[in-house]
Amino acid sequence: MGLHRAEGAQTYFLLVVTVKNPSRVPVTMSFEEITFRINGTEYPSVDMGSNPVILGPGEVRGIERLVLVTGSPVGFQEEGTERYLLETIWVLKGTAKSLGIQSSGRKTLENTTGWWYQIGS
Repeated sequence: MGLHRAEGAQTYFLLVVTVKNPSRVPVTMSFEEITFRINGTEYPSVDMGSNPVILGPGEVRGIERLVLVTGSPVGFQEEGTERYLLETIWVLKGTAKSLGIQSSGRKTLENTTGWWYQIGS
């Protein structure tokens, strides 16, 4: 997870999640929901890259998403260094078709990271 840009009420984060397709058929992965908390407070967030990703059989891939978080304190920070606790909850949906039968499943991934952000020298 990394900060892409923070300006006023809009903060953009670049998030990466590693997913694996253990099956023998291609799986289409889509991100149904991303919840973003900063210091325990949930802020509205939007996935700016909502295109589905197709993983081949046995493929492991890091999938990047640019997420816009609105109203967070990061973009309003004054000069100095602040520590933030960032929590992300992703709900992923995988869909596959084999022998004419389509199946799907959901998985929730959670990540908590302590993060320092510095403005100025």
